[in-house]
Amino acid sequence: MKARLALVAALAVVGAACVLLKSSANLFASPYGTVRAETSAANNSTYVLGQPVEITVSVTGASASKAFVLTAAIRDEFGAKVATLPLSILTDRGGYGGATFNAPASRLGYFEVKVAAPDGATNGRLGTRPAGVLTYAIVPDPATRVDYGEAGARFGLQGGFSAGMGAVIPLLGVRYVQAAGGGWTAFEPNNPGQFAADRAAAVAAGRQHPPKDPLVAAVTFGGSPWSTYSVFWVTIASLPSWAVDAPTKGASTSFSALSGANLANLANFASALASAVAADYPAQANHYYQITWEPQMSWGFKGASEQLVQYYSTTYAAIKAADPKAIVAGPALFVAGKSADGSVDQMSQMWAGGLANYIDAVSMHPYATPGFPPEAHGYITDIRGQISKAAAAKGAAMPFIGTEHGYDSAQYGLLQQAQANIRQTLIVLGEGFKLDFMFYVADFWDATPSDASARYGLFYNLSDAVQFGTPRVGPKPAAAAYAAMTYLLDGSTTAGAVSGLTGSQLGYKFTRGGRTILTVWDWSASTSANLTIPVGSYTKYDWMGNGVGGTSSGTVSTLLGGNPIYFVY
Repeated sequence: MKARLALVAALAVVGAACVLLKSSANLFASPYGTVRAETSAANNSTYVLGQPVEITVSVTGASASKAFVLTAAIRDEFGAKVATLPLSILTDRGGYGGATFNAPASRLGYFEVKVAAPDGATNGRLGTRPAGVLTYAIVPDPATRVDYGEAGARFGLQGGFSAGMGAVIPLLGVRYVQAAGGGWTAFEPNNPGQFAADRAAAVAAGRQHPPKDPLVAAVTFGGSPWSTYSVFWVTIASLPSWAVDAPTKGASTSFSALSGANLANLANFASALASAVAADYPAQANHYYQITWEPQMSWGFKGASEQLVQYYSTTYAAIKAADPKAIVAGPALFVAGKSADGSVDQMSQMWAGGLANYIDAVSMHPYATPGFPPEAHGYITDIRGQISKAAAAKGAAMPFIGTEHGYDSAQYGLLQQAQANIRQTLIVLGEGFKLDFMFYVADFWDATPSDASARYGLFYNLSDAVQFGTPRVGPKPAAAAYAAMTYLLDGSTTAGAVSGLTGSQLGYKFTRGGRTILTVWDWSASTSANLTIPVGSYTKYDWMGNGVGGTSSGTVSTLLGGNPIYFVY
């Protein structure tokens, strides 16, 4: 993800405010006219279990008074056929006809619908969703979710959210969000002290600065409040132009080392920001402040490790004095903790430079490199190494938080994107991270909506006009699997790795409300495993959250593959 984040943060607020633009949704031309198909929840096509899924198909420009049959084929995330429905169409004198049908909705999961004319013509591309499909998802009802509070919440999501896309935060089970703003670059673009002056003027006028974004700070579902908890960024892969030190600026960022004067300016900004957060978010028990963002040498930063530590030594006391609830976190490097070419162990150098004295939690961007599968190439070993190094430097265990990771479906495909996103999150939480942010709510793009890049979204972006903060989204398999994972694991406590697994089998144990949750999978093969589950009843859930009961005699045999499954007892 790397350098794109600065652009994402800057444009998400703009995109969220964009109005819904008229779209030629689900358009295709054939001798049978132009066919359009849409779900009854067109803004996000995401339903709760028990809610009917209506799909309306309309035909325009066909021959007058013409009778023919369209075919609607519904498949799951594996391409397995769920249903095939014939749709009888009889056009009127103007060549218009239509049909509405109820799609399968009895199980949680992801579904693709392909509506085809007799000659095989199907729908065209819409935003980042490719031609040929209309998608919908069935997820757990947010009204049945337990609010475990700030201390129990474990899942966050970055995004260019919009009012148009609807209640995706509750539907996905997300609690942690990125506060509006964008850090030092956004708040002080012109001169040092700008933020404090702007806030003072706003307060004098009876306004809040920075304003809270209701899309993440005042979320509701079904008319009831949905609790969210904000995390705050001091810098985001960039600096105000007046503060940049050109020789140490990253090759792909505007982030650099700071002069003595600008270190003082940063400390003043951090203090003012922390004072504002303390005043404006009094209900939160803790306020996380992430100081830097992917300062990896050399694409993100060309200074020395001790110059990165200065960001923390300069801001730590200022933030803590201004906000007694502050938890200072950083440095948001990747799990290997090294420079891009691997030649510099940045984390080790920063610990040696005293970083442990100036942070309360370690934040990381736990991407796996190379990408798929995430379990390969020492990913878990790297995470455990970072946790061990942090404890040694601090003299005690340190909290870890993941503040960004995700997979690009254009590169890995829809199924592998979903598998990797879920398994990576399970690994991070299972290895002991307190909370984890997924990247990203909806696709964006680098050049045009049709280019094959930046498909990190849990949802398709169904607008050709809005790059960030799209008013319409369509689910990918990752959205449904993510909603199931949060439903089963939010509010849980990590209890370590599952024992007794072999080869490429992997799993973790969690506890919640007196019950145990096991999640297990095999990342490279289809195998069987014998799990130790106490005598008695249990429920086995697939990765979309569909459960079936069973009785254990002490050991339960199960098949494992690339999709995590869950046992609750």
